Amino acid sequence: MKLRILHFNDVHSRFEELARVASAVEELRDENTVVLDAGDNADFARVETEGTCGVISSAILNEMGVDAKVFGNNEGFAGRENSRTIVGAPGAPWLHATYMICSQIGSLDSWMML
Repeated sequence: MKLRILHFNDVHSRFEELARVASAVEELRDENTVVLDAGDNADFARVETEGTCGVISSAILNEMGVDAKVFGNNEGFAGRENSRTIVGAPGAPWLHATYMICSQIGSLDSWMML
């Protein structure tokens, strides 16, 4: 069996561009395909993203049938509570290794911790 991995990243809430990506994914996907969002999907300069605390970006990825999402630095820019809201939204699992869940950690600013 051959595994096909389709991934995209740095969409930055450009939903118009994401529609083209979704069309390509639909065309290329088969039973051996894994679709991944590699982070920076949400950009809080966009009113739709700001107004939903980033959940709209996750909802669109879910509609595309993304198998997993990476938590990028842009998803964390709006602060700790928005980060929790994004990660808590239903859908594909989040993958991340650059954030820690803790109450105290060295010199990291509090907004960087989930």
